[in-house]
Amino acid sequence: MKAAIFPALLLCAWGVSTATALDFTPRQETQMIDTYSIHYLSFPDGDQRVGYGPPNGWKTSGGGNKLSLEDPKNGQAQATFTVLPTPKAGPFNPGNLAAFKAFAKTLVPTDGQLLSFTEGTGLHLIGNRESYTADLSYGFYGKKFSVRVTFVNLGPYFLQIVSTAPAMDFESFNSALESSYCSWHWMKDK
Repeated sequence: MKAAIFPALLLCAWGVSTATALDFTPRQETQMIDTYSIHYLSFPDGDQRVGYGPPNGWKTSGGGNKLSLEDPKNGQAQATFTVLPTPKAGPFNPGNLAAFKAFAKTLVPTDGQLLSFTEGTGLHLIGNRESYTADLSYGFYGKKFSVRVTFVNLGPYFLQIVSTAPAMDFESFNSALESSYCSWHWMKDK
């Protein structure tokens, strides 16, 4: 798939290794709040951990720099989180914004037809950090799909989030995914 090529190209362009502190190998954890058990995934991130609660009932798998989520009610709806190391934390610049835009357009299959493309920057729910988001819709063999790709600057790395689903399901799928971002938090490592 073309999408897998982008992180390697971006990393080569930045001249950094693919080794990062954040490791998406999931570990199940439970925390008691009052009388309620809260279940979430946790991932090592240097001297701390990231806690994240994916949408209820979604399947998760991960390891290394990638976490995959799938809505079992819709096998064509999926999301991936990928860590892209950066050489130095800093604001977005024209070079990386151009690379992000070019990557977003590679998410349309070779035989697909790009129907719409919108983009913007702002602050993201994960860490209240600077982000770039592109929304695409495309036609593929008579069916319409929607994709959202977001790059969040988390300091020592960018977090790339790609969500895709059939266009008629995308709003509810992406709403559930984005609601789960509020659960993302850093905590001291045990």
